[in-house]
Amino acid sequence: MRIGKKLILGFIIVLVLMVSMSVTAYLFLTRVRDSADIIRHLTKQESIIKELKYVVIEWLVTGDLLINGDFKLKGNFEQFESLIIEKIDDLEGLKSDLPLTDLTDEEKSVLKDIKERYNIIKRDTIEFLKLMPNLNPRYLVKCFELIVDLRNTMHHALAINDYILEGDIQRQSYFDALDKSIGKTFSDIQQLGLVAEGNQTLSRAHLQYDFLKEESRKFLKLSEDDNTRAGEIKSNIVKASDKITKDLNILTELLRDANQSASPMLSEMRDARIANLADEIDQISIDLISNVDSLSLLNRNRLDEAIQRADRIKGLSGLINMALSIVAILTGIGVAITLTRGITRPIHALGTATKMITEGNFTHIIQAISKDEIGELSNTFNQMNADLKRYKDEVDYESKELEKMNVALVAQNKIILSTNEKLLNANKALETKTKELENAYKRVSVLEQAKTDFLSTVSHELRTPLALVLGFAKIISKRFEDVISPHVNTDDGKVQKTVRKVKENINTIVSEGKRLTDLINDLLDITKIEAGKVEWKMEHISVVEIIERATSITSNFFEQEELELIKDIEDGLPEVVGDKNRLVQVEINLIFNALKFTEKGSVTCRAKKINNEIVISVIDTGAGISEVDQEKIFEKFRQLGDTSIGRPRGTGLGLPICKEIVEYHGGRIWVESELGKGSSFSFTLSCSTRLSD
Repeated sequence: MRIGKKLILGFIIVLVLMVSMSVTAYLFLTRVRDSADIIRHLTKQESIIKELKYVVIEWLVTGDLLINGDFKLKGNFEQFESLIIEKIDDLEGLKSDLPLTDLTDEEKSVLKDIKERYNIIKRDTIEFLKLMPNLNPRYLVKCFELIVDLRNTMHHALAINDYILEGDIQRQSYFDALDKSIGKTFSDIQQLGLVAEGNQTLSRAHLQYDFLKEESRKFLKLSEDDNTRAGEIKSNIVKASDKITKDLNILTELLRDANQSASPMLSEMRDARIANLADEIDQISIDLISNVDSLSLLNRNRLDEAIQRADRIKGLSGLINMALSIVAILTGIGVAITLTRGITRPIHALGTATKMITEGNFTHIIQAISKDEIGELSNTFNQMNADLKRYKDEVDYESKELEKMNVALVAQNKIILSTNEKLLNANKALETKTKELENAYKRVSVLEQAKTDFLSTVSHELRTPLALVLGFAKIISKRFEDVISPHVNTDDGKVQKTVRKVKENINTIVSEGKRLTDLINDLLDITKIEAGKVEWKMEHISVVEIIERATSITSNFFEQEELELIKDIEDGLPEVVGDKNRLVQVEINLIFNALKFTEKGSVTCRAKKINNEIVISVIDTGAGISEVDQEKIFEKFRQLGDTSIGRPRGTGLGLPICKEIVEYHGGRIWVESELGKGSSFSFTLSCSTRLSD
């Protein structure tokens, strides 16, 4: 078999395995996707069932209130009816081609029971409401109370209107308030519903009241000279007022008679249809809720089974893919070994024969072990070997001379090949390093972009909500002091302890919020400085001004900590070139560090000229810094405390920011300290008085 055919055969074997793996993976992926679709479908069913349960409960509660006389909820009751039908239709209309997604027979049976019980409750409620207006004494009492209230309010309104028509305009606001109450009472009575005679009388009274208000407005707009028209309108108002009073009296008597006659009728009917309807509605309501719960439980069980089935498919898919991958790898290795042996063994035999020929042995014959290209090459090699043997005696002398020349040429060729190989290896190493540098540059670019994105996120996502938290914490603290504290019982020890604990917690929120704000600001500062995005305002400035400004800002803290501030500034110091605000920031940071770690004693701000530099120092009498911390103190996020005071203070970015600012100005910063004796932080500035271009 030809070598090309062997390679093609090996490739086909590996390809078949890869296709098998792909098909298997696709089949399992399809099953996983189908499982996910089934879970989504069942989850949607569960959501609809939950909504159905909520609507059913609201519908039943509304119906109960409606039956008990709250007829204003009739619209809500009908709205919930529509929602129940809509949810049942959604549940029945939710279709899918996937298996195990349609409602089971048991679920369909439960849903059928739900619809039947819904229709029974709806029917009984409607029948109950038809009997209620004539039988429910609570309804009659409610109507009677509203009519009496309307009659009394109307009496006051008509009296006030007479005063207004006589010229007492100041009572208009009182009349408007009564008018609003009258309109609401009319609306409430109409919602309850009356018998035909009562409805007609109520509507007539309402129309007369509207007519009276309109005539009153016309009267107030008349001029003083229009006496004829005024008398006519006044007469209409009096007639309308009499009719309103008469109609309201009729309504009052009508409802009083109905209320007196309803009680014996109700006593007789309650033992019959009303009581039966109420009991039936209550029992079927319980059954309806139970049906909805059963439907929800059945759906939940199917959803749990679908989730477990999906998990099993995912686990089995991973195992099968792993097994197929191992088989493919082993098969590929076997094919590679077989092909390699089939090719390398004949080549090795040719190499051995070639070596023997170079040694002068022309009697060796290569046995062709295959019929491919290498076998043909072996036969050709044997023929060549025979020809060389035949001509050996004839060209012995020339062969020896040529052999000598060949040895020399081989030696030279080896040197050339060795040199070429070294150059080739060096070139490959150079290419590798170049690619590594390119990849490193790309990674650095990605990191730089990530850092920029982080700055944007910090400035927007952290600072804004943090400012809100601090603002609300301060408001809470002030409100607590102004509103709650004055009313606290100071004699109760537990109350005092609780108040003190609340104050401490609020103060902790404020202090930690400020600390986090400082950390964010420091982080933004040092990142901008390192990225070269800071706008430096270089100018001629006085060292004395830098120290005075920094000590002025921090002077209150010295009073709070009861520490002495000492300023030791050499006279006649020359100006320096720098960014005033940034250098003041450095001095403030160093002073604050000294304040943090100094419990008693003093802090000295010193400035003096040494050679062509000005050395500015901040010296404290605090706890001091160990040699271990001194070596790492200017690293980012390195907080003092592990070896000095037992706890960290600050953000760990103040000194790194100072270092960046000082080094930008061409200076240097360092620390000299000893535990228990204090610390001295110093930095230098050049005395150059020329601004750089």
